[in-house]
Order: sequence, then structure tokens, then C-alpha cells
Amino acid sequence: MARREPPNRLRRLRVVAGVGVSLALFAYLLRSVDLPELGRQLALTQWWWVVPAAAVGPLGLWARAIRWRYLFPRNSEPPGLVAANMIGYMVNNLLPLRAGELVRVYVAARRLAARPRASFGSSLWLAGATVVVERILDSLTLVLFLAILVFIIPVPRAFEYAAALILAIDAIAAAALVSLAVAPGRSRRLLGHLCQRWPALQARMTAVLDTVLRGLEGVRTPAHVVPLLAWTV
Repeated sequence: MARREPPNRLRRLRVVAGVGVSLALFAYLLRSVDLPELGRQLALTQWWWVVPAAAVGPLGLWARAIRWRYLFPRNSEPPGLVAANMIGYMVNNLLPLRAGELVRVYVAARRLAARPRASFGSSLWLAGATVVVERILDSLTLVLFLAILVFIIPVPRAFEYAAALILAIDAIAAAALVSLAVAPGRSRRLLGHLCQRWPALQARMTAVLDTVLRGLEGVRTPAHVVPLLAWTV
């Protein structure tokens, strides 16, 4: 029978392997860098901006984690949302198509599923629903600021049309979420009518809809509305 490695030794091996891979990739990156030009640019850098710029990043992650917490139903927020955001943004920097969003949903779902009487499937849908709401809030905020700028600053007509189109898409998505949040019973009846010929599919989709509706409870909670708006802006 093979002898199992002690946990501490395995942990040290992982750390050494991670550091080794990082150093190898860093050395590979330096091969494509013009080092004399890099030195000249560093000499021209205004270093007094480095400290506030470095502080803004962690503060932004912390603020987004606080807002994300208010998107969960009361007393069901998973721990470690700051870490989940950091992992997700790291993956976004490495992989295309914002794959980090799926990763941070997975991390949050795992921590939710660790609680008693919680399944990973329902936790995954719940965390995913909160991220969808979060993205719609972000998009609406950006488009509203964009619309204000369009009215203040003269821009090409094509830019105005593009802004109006994006605003319309966001408004439709927001209206769909509001209808789900305000009238969940009507949403269930509509889903039942659409899937009445397929009972198995109806049961499955109803379970998914219930989980999504639970993911909207954070938005429906009156005590969460003001913090959500404040941390979004």
C-alpha cells in the first residue's frame, strides 16, 4: 500500500510549486520587455500616486463584497465574499469571456453549501441569481451616467443611438427582474402554463424559478434597498 504524504508536506510542495511556476512565468515575461525603456519609465513615474492607487483596489473589492452581501436573502449571506471576488477577478485577468464570474459564483456556492441543510445545487443557483442582479445594477448605473453625459456633452448621433439601445436592453432586463420580484406567483403560473405538457420539466423549472426568486429576496428586503443603492453608486 502506498504511503500517504503528510498534509504539511503536501502543503509545502504546493507552495514551492506555485512559487516556481510564478517565477518561471515572470522570467518568460521579462524576455519580451525592453528593460532600458522600462527603467526610463519607472524613473518618470510619479510615485506619490502609487500608494492611493494601490489602496483603491482592495477598497473596491471590499465595497463590492458588501454590496453583494445585501443581494443575498437576510441571514443567508455566505462568508468570505471578499475572497470570492478576488478569486473571480484573478480568473478574469487570466481567462477570456469573464470566466471569473462563474468562478466566484462557484466559490460562494461552496461556502453556502457548507451550511446545514443546504445543497450545492440550490446554493449555486442562488449565488448565480445574485450575480445576475449585480451585473444588471452595474450596467444600469453605467448607462445612466452615460445618458447624463450624452445630454451634457455633444456626441455623434451614432453614439447616442448606441447609448439608447444599451439603455433599452438594460431597462428590459431590469423590468423582467422587477416583475419576478414583485409578482412571483404570476411568474410561477406563467411557467406552469408554458410547461404543463411536460410535468418533469415543469417540476425542474419550478425548482429553478424558486431558487432564482430566493436570490431576489435581497432586493425585495426593504432594509437592503438603501445600502444597495448607496454601494452601487
